[in-house]
Amino acid sequence: MRPATVRLIFNALSSLASVYVGLVLYIFTCMEIEEHHDLIDQLEHRGEDFYQRFRQSAAALKQRRADTTGTTDGNDGDGEPEGPKCPLPPPDENRAVHISNEPTPYLLRTGRAKYLPAPKPADESCLRWKSTNGCWEHYQSSAMLCRFDDMALDVTKFHVSRGGERPEDVRGRNEEEELFQVDYCGVYLPYKPVFWTQWYQSKLMDAAGVGLVPDRSQDQCDVYLPGLTLLYERIEYANLYHTMTDWFNVHWSLEKLKYRGGDDGRQLRMIWLDGHAAGSLDDAWADIFHANVTYVSQYKGIVCMERAVWLPKNSPIYDVPKDSVEYGYEGGGYGAGGFSSENDKCGVMDRFVERVLTAYDIPLDRTMDPALDLVIDRQPYFAHPRVDMEKAAKDTRTLPDLRDIFPNSRVIRLHEMSFRQQVELISRAHTLKGVHGAGLTHLLWLPRGAAVTEWQPSTEDFDGNPMFSNLASWVPGISHVAGPVPQKSKGFVERALDFLFGRSTGAATESIASPSSGYAFDRGDQNYYGRDMIRGDGGLNNFGSASGIPDDDYRA
Repeated sequence: MRPATVRLIFNALSSLASVYVGLVLYIFTCMEIEEHHDLIDQLEHRGEDFYQRFRQSAAALKQRRADTTGTTDGNDGDGEPEGPKCPLPPPDENRAVHISNEPTPYLLRTGRAKYLPAPKPADESCLRWKSTNGCWEHYQSSAMLCRFDDMALDVTKFHVSRGGERPEDVRGRNEEEELFQVDYCGVYLPYKPVFWTQWYQSKLMDAAGVGLVPDRSQDQCDVYLPGLTLLYERIEYANLYHTMTDWFNVHWSLEKLKYRGGDDGRQLRMIWLDGHAAGSLDDAWADIFHANVTYVSQYKGIVCMERAVWLPKNSPIYDVPKDSVEYGYEGGGYGAGGFSSENDKCGVMDRFVERVLTAYDIPLDRTMDPALDLVIDRQPYFAHPRVDMEKAAKDTRTLPDLRDIFPNSRVIRLHEMSFRQQVELISRAHTLKGVHGAGLTHLLWLPRGAAVTEWQPSTEDFDGNPMFSNLASWVPGISHVAGPVPQKSKGFVERALDFLFGRSTGAATESIASPSSGYAFDRGDQNYYGRDMIRGDGGLNNFGSASGIPDDDYRA
């Protein structure tokens, strides 16, 4: 068959497929969409499957023609250059393609998962994704989720540190060594998605050879991974807030994929594409998702996967208050066509919290202990190889005298506790107090009726930062108050010495004790008791998005 004829057939079939899928989706968009979410999801999946199979067939046809004529079209059917072909590994009868060839996971979990999602996934507007460029894009956050039926990695072309070492043993290692680089043809894909991202997916797309994927039946795979395999590169892996964002991205991706926790008897796998040293939050990945976790550096040769997923890396929807997210979907906000008020409520965070608590055998109807008032004591610790302990000790958010300021509270240092212990304790707390930092992410586990107090240092990075007030709006029934950093009240002699030696400007800077909390706020000549941002239903009145949390992952 002549090259021009192949291109003509390819383009014609692509156009017909696009018109067919577009027409069907348009018809159902014009109807009552809330009654057809499941059907639309099925159409999206069928369209994706058809597109992948068509691209594979077209690539195979062109490869056979190239093998025969020694030439290529130089075009993949979408008007984009393909670039050089990636040669498939030669068949090798000595290759064993059984699961026994998989290396021992860095984190191993056996048995059945404790958390099993509902048989029918939640039908919520905030969980709407649209199909684009072979992947799914979330309407509101622009997160990209990609799934491939058949994918392979040539790990000999990956360049990254081993990972999993004790931080002390690799002290001073540059972070660039822990973030992977991959040569061209290090990734085999059945088709190549096209989208812009600053995250790890761009490296995989740049290295991808498109069309043919190594076939285990042809002895082209050194390792074969059946079932679902999640690929991800972590950044800020020792910071609780950023890691919780990663966990949430795994959670809502599994919801979109309708993953039922290993109903097919196959273990969920994660491959960390990074080479970070061991961290205190590592075990929680395996616990929460009941997954076997392996560093990419542990594999050898060609790794073939039955179903592979590139997890999103974008900041998820809770960077803004829950009200603003739910309001955005009313009357056709982020979702095309508009949705009824029944679907405008977003419960994805509630189910994420349920997943975490279930993993640690904590009941969802947990009882608050009215005597359990917790204060987080931020202290530096060697969380990762790049921690500068001398610099960390000078952080203004390290507060002295917390036990003196709060004699009736329990002062805790999170880095001295396992993640399980942290969640078990905080899930029963009446109050949680702490300076702005990643540890306040634990407010997610608080029971209904609990209160969070966030102390914000009077600097540009922290003062007025809505990050944790936004996060608190996603937890039903808790309150959040922001205020300045507490200071220990001075005695009569200290105040007298300050007055005599000019260390005070008088009554204008005298600390005023808060009648509700028993600690003092000192902000110039203001009697400042915090900004109460709570409504009766547990939501927040302030709007706006968080700009991000400073790099403080040497803190608990």
